[in-house]
Amino acid sequence: MPEASEAVHVYVQCGMRIRSEIEMHLPHLPSSEWDVDVRWGPPIVDTTPPPPGEVIASYVQGEVAWYTATATDEGYIVRFRDCGDFVISDDLSCIEVSPNPDPSGRADLLPILLAGTVSAILLSLAGHTVLHASAVAADDTAIAFVGQSGRGKSTVAALLCVAGASLVTDDVLVVDAGPPPTCIGGANELRLREGASSIPHARPEIAVRTTEDDRVAFAPPAAQAASISLGGIVIPAPSREAQQVEAALVPPSTAVFKLLAFPRVHGWTRREVLAREFATLSELVNSVPVYEVVIPWGPPFDPAVAPAIIELVVGRNR
Repeated sequence: MPEASEAVHVYVQCGMRIRSEIEMHLPHLPSSEWDVDVRWGPPIVDTTPPPPGEVIASYVQGEVAWYTATATDEGYIVRFRDCGDFVISDDLSCIEVSPNPDPSGRADLLPILLAGTVSAILLSLAGHTVLHASAVAADDTAIAFVGQSGRGKSTVAALLCVAGASLVTDDVLVVDAGPPPTCIGGANELRLREGASSIPHARPEIAVRTTEDDRVAFAPPAAQAASISLGGIVIPAPSREAQQVEAALVPPSTAVFKLLAFPRVHGWTRREVLAREFATLSELVNSVPVYEVVIPWGPPFDPAVAPAIIELVVGRNR
């Protein structure tokens, strides 16, 4: 089971201020005000059945639900199998976290889930459009990398950060179609899988750590602005056969459906959420170019990848 923070901090995720008893690897603010208060609750022994209430979102892997979110008369419950429950008040201002105490469970993942999926659910319920994306900033222009888990979003973002870009976020990105189109990030580190763990070696002055899910966390310099102009969206296609970066501009009529195919929260049933996402993304892809980019894949990773992507997106906006 994860430990409580020695000091309660106010963290920020995509503009949402979270006061939490649970340590979160997010930027934190010297603030006495917050939007969401997170506290430990009583343990929950059995996380196998779905929580009570009307199902509003669910991510099923095979025949097993990894998480299920429900709406009740008192608010919302998000249950992660073998991890625990997040009980959210109806006004979205409070979260009670009930860990699974079973030593064979994964309650240690609760801080990651709070910063990731649970925050994405909160942001969506609060009226924001959330992409499953990592993002960096170059020349004050954000580049978002969108895709499902394992597609290389964090890896490509790390390659660009090693080359001098600043980090906007990892995994959760709020977008606004504008005008002008902008985005708001949060995470101040990139969680890299084993195959990409060598990338931070190019920046030995930056400390790394091992995360609760056994990845390498790399914390390059962060973008300073809270809201950043969104210059382009890249859907990476890693390839061990490719010799160079190859990009194809996706027409807006196709791009909106490609972005909708990579949801940060799976299985939404709320019509207002689905309608807002479609409307926002339909507007966004008409002002922000979306590229499918074939990327030579490692390890080792080609150092030419980062400048090619920066020129593709940022060069277009100069």
